[in-house]
Amino acid sequence: MTFNTEIAKLKTLLLSPKQITLLTHINPDGDAIGSILGLYKFLTNMGHTVSPIVPNNYPAFLKWMPNGEKIIIYNNHVEKSKKIIAKADLIFCLDFNDPVRIGEIGENLKNNNAVKILIDHHPMPNPIFDIIFSDTMVSSAAEKIYIVIKELNVPQFIDKQVAECLFTGIIADTGSFSFGVKNSDVFRNAAEIMDYGINKEAITRRLMDNHTHNRLKLLGYCLSSKLVVLPEYKAAYICLTENEKAKFDYQIGDSEGFVNTALSISNVIFSTFIMETDTLIKYSFRSKGNFDVNQFARTYFNGGGHKNASGGRIFKKNIELAENKFLTALSEYNPNK
Repeated sequence: MTFNTEIAKLKTLLLSPKQITLLTHINPDGDAIGSILGLYKFLTNMGHTVSPIVPNNYPAFLKWMPNGEKIIIYNNHVEKSKKIIAKADLIFCLDFNDPVRIGEIGENLKNNNAVKILIDHHPMPNPIFDIIFSDTMVSSAAEKIYIVIKELNVPQFIDKQVAECLFTGIIADTGSFSFGVKNSDVFRNAAEIMDYGINKEAITRRLMDNHTHNRLKLLGYCLSSKLVVLPEYKAAYICLTENEKAKFDYQIGDSEGFVNTALSISNVIFSTFIMETDTLIKYSFRSKGNFDVNQFARTYFNGGGHKNASGGRIFKKNIELAENKFLTALSEYNPNK
């Protein structure tokens, strides 16, 4: 289907009031929350009944966004969430393209008869969706949402709150335009969004300069005591255990962005952050240039994402095993080849 065909189908669906559910991925980040709240406000402005649901809690530094109190956290309200999803006429899936990325909610999605609409920027979307707006050349799901709602040609429903949330998503997923920018369109779209009267500096401060003292101490600890540089692979990595996190009163989101730090080292093109949680080991991968961490994550860690930013996981809770698995994969997939 062409983009214009999909837009025409969505326009028709939105002509009359609908029960709409919005979903995003596990461990929602700035793009996920900005996307879900921006689209929430837009669709609410159109007169629809909208329920934003996220699988689990999200970082405190994202909770300033307008209408954040409307978000339903699935893990805290399982039965309520299931009933809302079951009654939906439309389900928008934001910043993920496969039901496995939303955990337990994925089964509710797959078994639902509602029209499923994907708005995303990750490669290889699952064909489960009825309407797909997906473009890997777009910086973020938030930017793609802006492109879609602009094409619906109902500008009266885009307001300052919609703009604040979508701009936040773009800033978050590009590190203030320092990565993930594939073309100049993102700057034009961001400029249009800014014209709705948002305060770029205030949003950036809330997103980038809104952390606790403990988070800074944790970052210092990771860099001084946990960072391992492997010159032979042009790689660096950090492993962080549950016990170490507890020493710094770790809160959800405290390690956000840590994986990017090692890429500032000269000649390092591949950075990895390995973190123990109560149920699994999480991997975050970042790269510079042509090293494809999306393929690396898919090959070895049941993950995926973008060429230069991806993630993975293993469910056996053993940080030493996780580290050794990473080192073995690194030697096989050598980014320095």
